[in-house]
Amino acid sequence: MSEQQIKGKIRRKRIIYLIMGSFLIWASYNWYEQTKVAEAKAEELAQINKQLERIKAEKANLEYKVQRLNDPEYIANLARSNYFLSKKGEIIFDIIDDSKE
Repeated sequence: MSEQQIKGKIRRKRIIYLIMGSFLIWASYNWYEQTKVAEAKAEELAQINKQLERIKAEKANLEYKVQRLNDPEYIANLARSNYFLSKKGEIIFDIIDDSKE
């Protein structure tokens, strides 16, 4: 092989290595960016799952309250405690707590 052919072969190898290196840098950058996006989405999913659990607990509590509101005895107790209503013959005394004031 002549010296010119060897130089041409080396030049082609350099060009191929440059193209491959550029591709590897581009692929690495894309992988890094996608990893950051995936971590952000995982964190957001965790927060949404916590919010979902809190809402489910609140829903269960509200369903329990609705179920209790269908009980006449519970409604009567609420009326007595919140609105100072009384049964026939009952006397209600309102006691003021001075320690809270």
